[in-house]
Amino acid sequence: MTAQLPGGLICLREGATAFAVRLSEPADVAAGDRLEVVGFPEIERFSATVMDAVLLSRTAGSRPDAVPVSLPGLLEGLHDHDLVAVQAVVTDTFRSEDGWVLTLQDSGEAVQVYTTSKEPPAAVGSIVRVTAICVVEASGGPRYSAHASAVTLRAVQADDIAVIETPSWWTPRRLGAVLAVLGAAVLLAGLWITLLRRQVMRQTAALRERIESEAALQERQRIAREFHDTLEQDLAGLALRLDAAATRDMDAKGRGLLVTARSLVTRIQIETRNLIADLRNSAESAGDLGGALHDVVAAHGGKVTLIGVDGLPSFPAAVVHHVRMIVGEGVANALKHAEANHIEVRVEYADGTLRIEVADDGRGFDAAAETSGKSGHFGCVGIRERALKIGATVGWTSHPGKGTRLVIEVPPSDAGHSYLPSNAGPAAVV
Repeated sequence: MTAQLPGGLICLREGATAFAVRLSEPADVAAGDRLEVVGFPEIERFSATVMDAVLLSRTAGSRPDAVPVSLPGLLEGLHDHDLVAVQAVVTDTFRSEDGWVLTLQDSGEAVQVYTTSKEPPAAVGSIVRVTAICVVEASGGPRYSAHASAVTLRAVQADDIAVIETPSWWTPRRLGAVLAVLGAAVLLAGLWITLLRRQVMRQTAALRERIESEAALQERQRIAREFHDTLEQDLAGLALRLDAAATRDMDAKGRGLLVTARSLVTRIQIETRNLIADLRNSAESAGDLGGALHDVVAAHGGKVTLIGVDGLPSFPAAVVHHVRMIVGEGVANALKHAEANHIEVRVEYADGTLRIEVADDGRGFDAAAETSGKSGHFGCVGIRERALKIGATVGWTSHPGKGTRLVIEVPPSDAGHSYLPSNAGPAAVV
């Protein structure tokens, strides 16, 4: 006896021949027993089965060895109801009513193994050795000459399925998941590196700007110290000497020259102090443009009229400095070269744009030719350079004998907001 299948079917082997026996009454038998039975042979499915058999004798023994066979060899039909041993790869597992079913595959052939195990005996991809009863489930061909067309294996004992080699952990699904995780990690790392590079570039630019600003401020302060300790002190000494000379007796012509020189020294001192103050102030600090333009007008006597400075907001110190210097140069050119009798400085501020017009009644000139730069004349070139520093536009309108009009326009700040007074809304046109 090789095995007893569910339903009372007993599998026997005698020599190289295996067959099944169905007892008429249950008997206490076990695998390895040698049995003597009598019954009626009947063709059932593929091979003959002894039906309604009666057990005559029983001798205890050990379970016989299984017959090694390949999956293609099972389909030859020579091992129906015999105990066989098969080695193959598990390609699928699923649960049945009585236990688990494994699908084995080898050399292009597939066979199912039925077990009574409560847990899957092997994982998909494992190489297993199965010891089980071979049962031909279906056959083809005429009667008594049929051939096997479907075979199953019935594992009886728990240790009938032995795992020889476990499947690799790298299944296609797991490999795909790992590749997806690695791809996501690479993508995130690329994004992080890009963001980090941008942040480093921004910080580097900010640091470079801070260093340049600090270096410029230190240089401005150094120049301011040099002006204060040398030029301003020398001008103060010269003014004292001119005052002392004025106390001595001299003719009217000499006294007039002395008074003119003293006035010139005073103007130079004022300009020097303004220049030192501009150098001491940072470019971002607020400045009083109206006061600066009043100083320009006051320095040139009654020939200059200032209009529209009331209610002006505070502007950055750099804007105040360059606008004051541009207006001062324009007024000086009108007095020195155009021989103007009256100069009007008109200031307008609206929608964040500052517009200043310097108009005179002088003799005029060819604006296209004279403002492009001539050898030894740098006033107009300096005006253009100062306008470029603050992002302003500058232009001249003039005709010989009809006076000159210098227009400076300063746009809103780069930050996108206008320079507004601290106590008012948007400034109106004055």
